Amino acid sequence: MLIINKYINNVEKYTGSYKKNNKSIIYVRSLDNVSIDLLQKIGFSSLPQNGECIVPANIGRFTSFNLYGKFLIRKGLPKENRFVNTVLWKWKLWNGECREKYCDIYKKCYPKEFVNPPLEKVFFYEKNNCVISRPVNINEENCLLHLINMFLEIFGNCFITEDIDNIIPVEKVPWIIFPQGEKMVSAQNLFPNYNKLRDTRKKFIDDRIKLLNSFSPRKIYRGESYFRNYVAFEFENLIVLECDNIDNATYVFDKNWEDYSKLTKKEVLTNNYQKTRIIHNSKWFELIVRVLNK
Repeated sequence: MLIINKYINNVEKYTGSYKKNNKSIIYVRSLDNVSIDLLQKIGFSSLPQNGECIVPANIGRFTSFNLYGKFLIRKGLPKENRFVNTVLWKWKLWNGECREKYCDIYKKCYPKEFVNPPLEKVFFYEKNNCVISRPVNINEENCLLHLINMFLEIFGNCFITEDIDNIIPVEKVPWIIFPQGEKMVSAQNLFPNYNKLRDTRKKFIDDRIKLLNSFSPRKIYRGESYFRNYVAFEFENLIVLECDNIDNATYVFDKNWEDYSKLTKKEVLTNNYQKTRIIHNSKWFELIVRVLNK
C-alpha cells in the first residue's frame, strides 16, 4: 500500500488488510530508484552494496528522534529549577581590562522525561535500488508508526509490503579514524552539525575540543551511523567520548574500548560502561582536566 503524506498519526487504516489475511510480518520501503544524492544525504555510501544498513542522519523531527531521542515535557508536575545552558559571560574592569568566564543558566521549568532513541536502521535493497526497514510485526504499532513517519520524512512517500527477499545486513563501521594533523582537529571539522549551531554554542564546543586536543590524543575517531554526533579521543589509558549536543555529556572509558565501539549507542550509554560522565556545563573544564591528569 502506497502512503503519500508528511506524516501519519495511526497505522490502522494501512494495516487492516494485512491483519484480515493473517499476515504478521511487513516491511516499510521507499519507491524504486532512490537517487544517490538522497542515499548519501541520509548516510549511505556513494556506491551502497546490497544489505548496507545505517541509522539515517538527522534531517527532520522523526529522524532526529530516531537518532538522538527526545524529551517529554511534564506540564502536569510543578516547575523545578533546572540547568538549561552554559554561556560565555564577558565584561570589562574599571581599567578597561576584558574578562570572560562560562556561566551556567538555570530556569524554573516543567520537569522533562527523556525518551531513548529507537535507533531504527534502514537497509539498501539493490534489487529495486530502494531502501527498506527491518521486518516489523504488524502488532508493533508504535514501531511501525515511527518507521512510516521516518520514511515519509526522508522520501515523501513509502510502501508497506510483505514482498521482500531476505537480505544479509552489512553494517557500516560506526567509527572512522579522523585524519591526523593539528589543523584538521577542530570542532567545525569534527561535528557535521557545527555550522548550524548558534555562535555561543560554537564557542563552548570549540573550547572543549581545544582542551582535549591539548592533551595530545593518540588517535581521534569520528562517529558514523548511530554515533554520528560523537567524537572519540584516544589517550594512553582513556577514551573520551565527546558530543555536540547541549543536552548530552562527555563519557570517559578506561578499558575495553574496542568492545564498546562495536555496541550501539544505546547499549554503551545506558549500561553504565563508562568510567565517568561529565555534564556540559561551566565545571566541565575543571573536571575533564582532573580526569586526564590522573
